[in-house]
Amino acid sequence: ILVPTIYLIVLASLQTTFGRLADVKGRVRVFKIGVGVFTAASLLAGLSQDILQLIFFRVIQGVGAAIMGATATALVAEAYPPSKRGAAIGMNTMAAYAGLTLGPVLGGFLTQVFGWRSIFLVNIPIGVVTLLLSTYWLRGLGVKTVRRGFDLVGSATLTVFLVTLLLMLSQSDLQFNVIQLTTLSALCILSLSAFIYAERKVSEPLMDLRLFTSNRLFSAGNITALLNYSTTAGTVLLISIHLQFILGYSPSEAGLILLTQPLVMVVVAPIAGWFSDRIDARVLSSIGMMVRTAGLLLLAFYSEALSRSFIIIPLFTLGLGNGLFSSPNVNSILSSVPKEKYGLASGIISTIRTMGQSIGIAIMGFIVSIVMPAGTFAKLSEDAVELAAFFLSGVRMAFLTASILSGLGIFTSLARGSEHKQSSSVDVKM
Repeated sequence: ILVPTIYLIVLASLQTTFGRLADVKGRVRVFKIGVGVFTAASLLAGLSQDILQLIFFRVIQGVGAAIMGATATALVAEAYPPSKRGAAIGMNTMAAYAGLTLGPVLGGFLTQVFGWRSIFLVNIPIGVVTLLLSTYWLRGLGVKTVRRGFDLVGSATLTVFLVTLLLMLSQSDLQFNVIQLTTLSALCILSLSAFIYAERKVSEPLMDLRLFTSNRLFSAGNITALLNYSTTAGTVLLISIHLQFILGYSPSEAGLILLTQPLVMVVVAPIAGWFSDRIDARVLSSIGMMVRTAGLLLLAFYSEALSRSFIIIPLFTLGLGNGLFSSPNVNSILSSVPKEKYGLASGIISTIRTMGQSIGIAIMGFIVSIVMPAGTFAKLSEDAVELAAFFLSGVRMAFLTASILSGLGIFTSLARGSEHKQSSSVDVKM
């Protein structure tokens, strides 16, 4: 549990910092450094001799992944004119979802046939090819950087805030005691306060807070993304538990059923991205949030007698809604900032994605756990029959809560207003 948790904490806490660093130092250069760090760390992780080495190299791998995640979308946005940016982001989103779809399947196959080290070593040829292709294809790409300072205080305080917040959200996995939780809470509040104070005082802040206070397209788009992602990962987790422990499917059968959602997203995301070049993102993204809200309401009617076909229907609906939402929303956010802030915006989007997923798992897991008898959620696999009624009651409540959060996203998406009315004044305001 610790290995993937530490990786995700590093990934989420550094993406905004590296996005801003890419704006300052050059996105292509920073992206290639990220690929190199990730590839080297993958090699070292695959050669690890004990769990401590593996954790350490996973941390380094998380740093490389944070650099790539913070710059990849910005590079796509920079490479295409506004009239074609949505379609490009749609293809980028499709590639991401395709990776998420194939990753677990490929990882399971490699682990079974070649052992756990292979899931790290397979990254080496991929990383080398990516470095070679990026060196050739990204020549000449990149906003000309001007000499400017980098906000080390803002970066440090933001990182401490995100790390402490994610550690608290991972309490169910890491099992902190009261003193540790109190310390983390105090550090979280203090670091957030220090970050806000520092950003208001420095001349070259890590994150211009006016992006949230004076740019409605940016702030509404990111708030909606947070509501979207906070109901994504937790939903998949609870469905997976339900399929295996309540309905009795094998892990492979459950995995195939869960593939419904990302496969639909792979098909829909590039189409939605293409449409976002022609239709306001508030229309497409809001429709996407409506559709996924309907899917979550369907899931709220979970029962022991669910058939496989019924499970696929809400998963298909969720995939359709997420596909309609993601590409237009990212396009809208990036289009709302000047070109020299693409890296920062991309980093914030990536941070919110990971944060939202962590928050969602914590919230939905907590809802199920409080409905079930104390301490029995972790024992569901052992006493599934006896605990099924409690679990199903908690699942219904969790999905109902998720549908409410997703429903709020409809209104925050609509609140962004028209892109065409606001985009002309973005550069002047920022």
